[in-house]
Formats: sequence, structure tokens, C-alpha cells
Amino acid sequence: METRCHEGGMDVVYFEDRGGAKLKLQVVDGRYFPTFPHDVIKNMRALKIRSDDVILAGYVKAGTHWVWEITRMLLANTTDVKLQEKDDCMIEDTAQPVLDALPSPRVLNTHVLFDQLPVEVLTQKPKIIYLTRNPKDTAVSLYHHNRKLWDYYFYDGKLEDYIHLFLEGKVDYGSWFDHIRSWGNVLKERPELDILEVNYEDLSEDPLKKIRQIASFLGVSPTEELVARINSACSINSMRERKGGLYADSQGLSIMYRKGLVGDWRNEFTAEVNDLFDGVLKEKLVHLQDCGLQWRFQLDQ
Repeated sequence: METRCHEGGMDVVYFEDRGGAKLKLQVVDGRYFPTFPHDVIKNMRALKIRSDDVILAGYVKAGTHWVWEITRMLLANTTDVKLQEKDDCMIEDTAQPVLDALPSPRVLNTHVLFDQLPVEVLTQKPKIIYLTRNPKDTAVSLYHHNRKLWDYYFYDGKLEDYIHLFLEGKVDYGSWFDHIRSWGNVLKERPELDILEVNYEDLSEDPLKKIRQIASFLGVSPTEELVARINSACSINSMRERKGGLYADSQGLSIMYRKGLVGDWRNEFTAEVNDLFDGVLKEKLVHLQDCGLQWRFQLDQ
């Protein structure tokens, strides 16, 4: 069940899960967003882009915080970077004058579909890193994210009820499947754009290799000693210790840096939830087989 209304200058929707818990989202041009500033979201397409920008894109909870930190350390050629949250450089959450004032090269980030990006992406052709992650781990991570932030009407539903919302696309940024389709088609159909796909599972399995790959894509040549230091500085434990307090829950626990594990869904899914998820995956992924993405869903055993 859903209820739509107008609050605080924005159109909002309350999705009620099967247990009666409500999740609050903003609706802009028929698409779902967190309750970010409405005027910022409406201005996204007109945002000024620079040719030396780096844009990190990916569905929510696909590792954007992790790769954003890696990327800015690589560009700075040091791990000694300003303590900053990536949301300060998020195109759907940060006003254009603030982004305009950032020095180049900027490391911007977003969770939107490709066709929602600033128009100037097509002419300025910045480097884009697109992140993918197992949708089961994504769903679990987003569930805990929605429960911990007040922005979502203090959502307190159970995971088994939330999964239905996730699979129906009634969560932040809509359907995971639509997101994958949007970006996969871009990778296949727009070879003139400079896009690197980074898979969460690959990065988890061999972070040093992926950091080198990102560095090569960015056109920088870090020493092996710096690559090792970046890997250490960007581990989930290091990030939680260094940046966890920037977004913390009522108990002081980090909201953005929870576990970061591959396959943690196995600890939270019931057999019934897993069967439901697998059924939808089997149906939906048939239509995504020929897109340009090369994701993987688990680590090799």
C-alpha cells in the first residue's frame, strides 16, 4: 500500500510493507529519491560538468563510499586527505554553487540512472566509474541503512517484509534491475564514453589489483607502497574508525560503514526469502544477459 502527499515543498510517498511499517521517499519526475533538497534534484540535468571530473555511479550500497575514498587518495597521491563524507560531492544532494567551488579534479558521485545525469556528461566526457554488487547483499545493506536514518520515517520493518519493497523497486532510486539495465546499455551502446566497471566482489577479493586498475583508468601511477597504504586506509575497519562518526545512529554506531562483507545475506535471509529473491532474479536477469556489465555475485570458494 502507498500514500502520496505534499510535504515541505516536495512530493512524498509512504510505502507500507506487509508488516505495516512505512518507508518515506521523495518523488521527482516519477522517480524515487531520499528526501534530499528538491531543487537540487530538479537541477541535476543542468549541473556544470568539467572534463577532468571523475563521477562514481552505482545503485545504493554498491560500494560508493569505499571507491570514492580510494579514488580521491589516488588523485591526491597520498592517504592524507581531508576528512570528508562523499555526500558533500553528491550531485543529487549538493547545490551547484557548492560543487562549482570544489577544486579540480572533482570526485563526484551519484546513484541515479544514466539518463538522469547532467547533460554535459555527453559533451565533457568525464571519467565514470560504475559500481556493481550482488543484489542480495545490496538489499540487506540498504535495509539496515533505511532503518538507521530518520529520513525514511524511522522505518522499522522486518527484513522479510522489506525484501518485497526492494524487489518491487519501492526503495531509494527505484528498481535495482532498472539501474543495471540503464548502465549496462550505456556500456554496450556508448563506447565513446570513458567508463570503468568496478565490481564489489572483485574489489573485496583482490583490492590491490583493483586499486591498480582504478589508478590506470585515472591515468595516475602510484607506487606499490602507496597502493598498499590506500588499501589499508580504505579497509572497512579503517573507514569505520576514521569516518564512522560522521554518520552515526543513536547508539553511536556507524550507519555508512556497517560490515562490508560479501555474502552476508546468507546470515540474514530465511529460506523463504531466498527462494523469493531467486525467483525474481531468474525472471529479471534473463532480460539483462546481453547488457554490457560483467558483474559477479559471489567470491570463488
